[in-house]
Amino acid sequence: MPSTQKIGFLVHSRDIKDLIRRFFILKFLPESVVNFIALHLPPITVSNITGLKNLDSSNIKGYIIGITMTAHQMIENRELALKKIIKACQYAEKKGVTLIGLGALTSSFSRGGLDILPHVKKLKITTGRAYTTKTVTDYVKHCIDRFNYDKSKVKLAIVGAGGSVGSSCAKLLALWGVKNILLVDVQKRAENLKRSLVHLLSENKDLNVEISHSISQIKGSDIIITATNAPEAVLSSDDLSPGSIVVNDAQPSDVPDQVILERSDILVIEGGIIHTPGIKCNFNLGLAHREDTFCCLGEVLILARREHSDHYALGELDHNLVSQIEEMSHDLGFGISRLQNSIQKYIPDDQIANVKSIIQKKNLIG
Repeated sequence: MPSTQKIGFLVHSRDIKDLIRRFFILKFLPESVVNFIALHLPPITVSNITGLKNLDSSNIKGYIIGITMTAHQMIENRELALKKIIKACQYAEKKGVTLIGLGALTSSFSRGGLDILPHVKKLKITTGRAYTTKTVTDYVKHCIDRFNYDKSKVKLAIVGAGGSVGSSCAKLLALWGVKNILLVDVQKRAENLKRSLVHLLSENKDLNVEISHSISQIKGSDIIITATNAPEAVLSSDDLSPGSIVVNDAQPSDVPDQVILERSDILVIEGGIIHTPGIKCNFNLGLAHREDTFCCLGEVLILARREHSDHYALGELDHNLVSQIEEMSHDLGFGISRLQNSIQKYIPDDQIANVKSIIQKKNLIG
């Protein structure tokens, strides 16, 4: 009898609240002690993934595997973070996992998985970048259609545009017909932005593309993709005009909780969430529905169902993989979720209607 296929998905604590969700007893300890524990715990099995089957209807066993370091701790000690990532992958391999996905910062901190390869034997790795790019662009397309924007006139800003997902979203949306794009990233990614600019213009000279290192330049943009690796929020309320729609693909979030709570005239949408009918992670991921999950995990689920037996989307993203993973996912019924964010869960219908009325008035004036 063939052995059950096993997959894994690697996560880290976004903050100590994530750790408390897994170990409730930590709630009663001082924050300094919890931070110490987060820094020193070995890899853990967070939960089991259930409901996924391969094409011959055999069950696929899945694990969410966690390193307990918070995003802040990873930023402050990148060398230790990489060691923890490698140890977690080795831990997964010992459990019989043959394919693992890299979630949140674990991909960028391992150079898209390349730094892990010398330290594992048979484990195959996927970064989730292909399906993430597809999902984020699907949310943008949905918003353009739902709020009656003309895709050739809508103003799109991408914060974190020098990264793999941000630059790939720019390319795909430009090919789809978006004409006005602002690429924003930190100064140290200036060369990446210039390469993206040259590449976009070489494929479509009708584009209006600008680059900036100042987030304040996004004010006035209609739709904003955020895809940074920052350990904390990078946007402020002052950066967002009434009627703005933020498609947030950052974990931890690029948008402060307070902005979501106070601004009923904007929408902040989790752009990396998919609905996975029949498949559950059996852990509180902070999402609105128990069959919602992160799209980087979705990539692992799709590849496992197709019994993919090699690495996927390592290093720089090959854009052809975006259409390939989309094709592979068709029979699973995955798709973007009902609009939600980490604070409101499902965004209230009256807020969506309010933002739509602001956009309509703005378009009439414009």
